Amino acid sequence: MKVFYTDRLPTGPLVLRSRELERRGVTAAFTTRLGGVSEGPYRSLNMALHVGDRPEDVLENRRRVMAGLGIDPDRVVGCEQVHGSVVAVVEERPTKGLVSGADGLVTASSLTLVAFFADCVPVFILDPVRSVIALVHAGWRGTAKRIVARALEVMESAYGSRPGDCLAVIGPSIRRCCYEVDDKVIRAMPEVESGWVEAGNGRYYLDLPAVNAAILRDSGVGDIWDCGLCTACDTSAFYSYRAEGGVTGRMAAIVTLERSGAS
Repeated sequence: MKVFYTDRLPTGPLVLRSRELERRGVTAAFTTRLGGVSEGPYRSLNMALHVGDRPEDVLENRRRVMAGLGIDPDRVVGCEQVHGSVVAVVEERPTKGLVSGADGLVTASSLTLVAFFADCVPVFILDPVRSVIALVHAGWRGTAKRIVARALEVMESAYGSRPGDCLAVIGPSIRRCCYEVDDKVIRAMPEVESGWVEAGNGRYYLDLPAVNAAILRDSGVGDIWDCGLCTACDTSAFYSYRAEGGVTGRMAAIVTLERSGAS
């Protein structure tokens, strides 16, 4: 069974949705680049305002996605995404809906958590026992700082979550097939099953999803689903910062607890 299934929303956007999370009472979606109004290098469903796209196009793309998923835009919270390891607890929507200085969010409320991606690793974490969700943006720097382990620590300290009760879903991101890095990046990776291979002449290929999955396992999470999709391999469906030379749009990872809670 595939980790995500494709869904064309009634408002037009094509998204990927998580079966494993939805059957536990959670709405979880990852947008593609299809079904929006953006043009040029941002064509067509760019969800990010900070990349140079026309703001009115981005806002229309967001409206289509949130309306199609039945999400109240006034309940959406995002994080600044500074490629660090800060994970914030959110119970009320902050000013402008943005948590500064954070790359991960945790909540047990009815807020919708959102983060933006164009190669970095989106990680959804659910504690179905205590109805707690987390959304993590893990680039190589955040991965080196074990941000997914930090998210589990925050879930435990704030809500009493236990890693063994949690499950994780890893979305589309750049993978070993397309992610060549230097030895600086390799040296920064934590001491876990790293997922990188050496290709000779000082060249390395890093599998960031594999590293994050290993950190989750080391932290005690037993159920981990990885979609296996590479953003850089398929720029017809996904934005890729690496494959498109840095001028491109962003997908959105979106997760929210149903009002009745996870089960």
